[in-house]
Amino acid sequence: MAAVVLAFAAGLGIGATALHGSALSSLAADRDSLADRIRLVSAERDAVRERVAELRRTMTEVAPSVVDGTLAGRTVVLVDTPDVAEPARTAMRDLLEAAGSTVTGEVRLTSDFTGIGQTDQLRDLATTLQPAGVRLPVGGEPGSLAGALLGSVLLLDAPSGQEQATEQERRDVLAALRHAGFLTDRPGGSADAVEPAELAVVLAGAEPGAEPTRWLSRFAEQLDRAGGGAVLAGPGSPGSPGDGEPGAEPPRVASAATPEGRLSAVLALRQRSG
Repeated sequence: MAAVVLAFAAGLGIGATALHGSALSSLAADRDSLADRIRLVSAERDAVRERVAELRRTMTEVAPSVVDGTLAGRTVVLVDTPDVAEPARTAMRDLLEAAGSTVTGEVRLTSDFTGIGQTDQLRDLATTLQPAGVRLPVGGEPGSLAGALLGSVLLLDAPSGQEQATEQERRDVLAALRHAGFLTDRPGGSADAVEPAELAVVLAGAEPGAEPTRWLSRFAEQLDRAGGGAVLAGPGSPGSPGDGEPGAEPPRVASAATPEGRLSAVLALRQRSG
């Protein structure tokens, strides 16, 4: 009887060992198959990235010829948030100039400008610095008030082409906002030394979050109303290219950090300005 039990136990051991070996072999095969799939997906991803990079290089090369003359004789002012990279600013300026426009200056906003903790101070400054004859939105939120205020000193009146504020009023507004920490000087230039323009491009960097994004949209909308047209170039889903109708929401295009974003900004500005 003992011999039978021992034989039975030995059989179980041999069977378990065989089963264990079979399971390990199956797992090893699955592991190798998964590794192959990962390598394949990684290779496909890298190929797509290289294709996108190639397309962007091509777009960067042809963009100046595409926009050539589309903004001939027009003037543009740049307004950007602090997280916009310098190469994006430079590339946007270069393409605007390739389109035939003159960039009259650049205003750099600080993080406090879109910070929800500074809304009361910004609202007070807007009402205090309001140039004579300029109407700010009644009961407007800070983004709208700031856009209307800066629009009145940075942009020319669309119908007449005349300045909406005196040179002294423009300098006072920009200097006050700079001293309050809402604007900063660009390298090699002062935030005060900006000439009014017909059009505006607002450059936004990394996705700032829901509230600042809404703030910037209201800000760009008021800039658009104040002059001949404005475009918001930043992360997020591009908006409608707009039809140039007064009061319509200004177009939002992809980030100026990409050639497609810069090209879209110029073309949208051309369409916006009529």
